[in-house]
Amino acid sequence: MTAYYNISEVEALPQFRNSGPPGWCITFDATLLDDQAPHRQLLESFAASYPEARLNLPDYHRYEDCIEGSMQWAGKEIWIWYETILSYLALWCSDREAADSLHKAIVPMAAAI
Repeated sequence: MTAYYNISEVEALPQFRNSGPPGWCITFDATLLDDQAPHRQLLESFAASYPEARLNLPDYHRYEDCIEGSMQWAGKEIWIWYETILSYLALWCSDREAADSLHKAIVPMAAAI
């Protein structure tokens, strides 16, 4: 069973869900909270499999929450936001093709966590 109970399709959403520039978002919802939330593990595993993604996250701190970062995918910047208390991860991009390609690459990894 995966830690994620819901992984969205690529959706047209503003960067900050209710404001910001228009773009494309993939959201992941998990049941594990706080330091058990799987978001950093997923992102780091993804970056290890795809070094060209150049993952950029702040250093890990136990009980981290509201983490903002970025990575590269298909020549585009991907904005990362995750919350450990709500156990929510969002990957947003201004480019639909890059978002679709990212979805295809990362969802199998998320399903395996």
